[in-house]
Amino acid sequence: MMAVMAARAAGILPLGFIGTVAGLSDPEGYRAMLRRSRKLGFACASCVHPSQVEVINAEYGDSAEAVAEARRMVAAFAESLAKGVGAVSFEGRMIDEPVVERARRLLARAR
Repeated sequence: MMAVMAARAAGILPLGFIGTVAGLSDPEGYRAMLRRSRKLGFACASCVHPSQVEVINAEYGDSAEAVAEARRMVAAFAESLAKGVGAVSFEGRMIDEPVVERARRLLARAR
């Protein structure tokens, strides 16, 4: 976790995951391991076999729904800033600059 935090602080995407790349016979176990690793802050991963590429892209990529939500969030926040408000309610939750910055980064990855 310290390596993930250090990478993030340095502006470097933390590459990796908590587990092994050797699970070629267990793609669902590999998927679960990548999902856990993403929740811990890892942003991308390498693989040892082409069959793992699709799983990595699915687990470390952003869904169309997440991209659409990020677009709506950034637009709603920009509208509130134009009105002089720095924290707003968005689709039932409070958002402010750090939350919107994560949405902006998601949109940058999606491009």
